Amino acid sequence: MENRVSTALLTRKRAKIGEVQPNPDPRFQARMQKRHNHDRPIERAVRRLVRQYKAASDRIERREHGRTHFIRQVKAVADNGRDYTVLTRDISLSGVRLLSNHSLLGQHLRVRIPIEDDSPETYCFVVRILWSAIAADGLYDNGGLFLELEKAKPGRLRIADEE
Repeated sequence: MENRVSTALLTRKRAKIGEVQPNPDPRFQARMQKRHNHDRPIERAVRRLVRQYKAASDRIERREHGRTHFIRQVKAVADNGRDYTVLTRDISLSGVRLLSNHSLLGQHLRVRIPIEDDSPETYCFVVRILWSAIAADGLYDNGGLFLELEKAKPGRLRIADEE
């Protein structure tokens, strides 16, 4: 036993900093092999799902302008004055997809999007919501078309949690 401990200490001392040394313990190696064998089918399944998702989304893209994933918490104000806190999901040259806790179908919104995260400067877009679909329990995807860009107003954008 003493010889095994001193050999392990010597091996650790000789190892270069940042270099990973294999663990010679056969129980550890067996456990790692079992974990590797367990994870392989999961990794294959996830890779297949991602490949199929990408292929399907490429086929059904019918928009004139390509979308870019763009996730930000923003404020939106309806024509009736009601404030909403929504999440952008993606953006294109012609519109934006918003995630909210209810359908915004048919509404005209003024959506203030910060130029950068935590930036006081914002762009204010007038958006008409053309479609709405249930995304999950209590969540709706809302597709909006940009109608105009209003002149940016100074002042920090307030997020609902800050009120």
